[in-house]
Amino acid sequence: RSRSCAQSISCPGGTNVTETRRHASPDFRLISSAGRDCIATARAFWFDRSRHLRRRGHRPSGTARVAGFTVVEMLIVVVIVSILAMIAYPSYETHLRKGRRSAAQNFLSETATRQQQYLLDARQYAVGAGALAALNLSVPTDVAQFYTVTINPAAPTLPPSFTLIATPLAGSRQVPDGALTLDSTGAKTRNGQPGWK
Repeated sequence: RSRSCAQSISCPGGTNVTETRRHASPDFRLISSAGRDCIATARAFWFDRSRHLRRRGHRPSGTARVAGFTVVEMLIVVVIVSILAMIAYPSYETHLRKGRRSAAQNFLSETATRQQQYLLDARQYAVGAGALAALNLSVPTDVAQFYTVTINPAAPTLPPSFTLIATPLAGSRQVPDGALTLDSTGAKTRNGQPGWK
């Protein structure tokens, strides 16, 4: 249902002209008892008034909405994006941490396999500071960025044994995972708990 708004305009000679604007239509319907000059005056009045309202951002009902965003709409979008980021970012970080942990676990498993080969040749495991070099291994870059890998004990033992330890670098995002270990019996721990999961 369209609504009308009326405005009375005084014309020369004391004649009043009432103009009715229907919001549902972009045109004006003039209802007047005056002559052509007074009708023209009323039309000019509404033209000037409409232009003034448009400049002030007034949008009559029933007209097409101008494309764009208001400040409130922008704030709503920012809030929604912030909430989504708060939910998604921790999950994303957890996913990355698991990937880096998996890389360290793979390297420890590869090192343990090399230890068994080394035992067959040397009758002992490679341990201590030079153990990785003796096994002809180097820590991969993607592991070295987040872990320090050591092989205990410091010297060979009888019976032969070893424990591989991947310790997260201080301040790195792997710290919550804790240290990974793998020993000569195949036992694994993570953060002091059995297993690597």
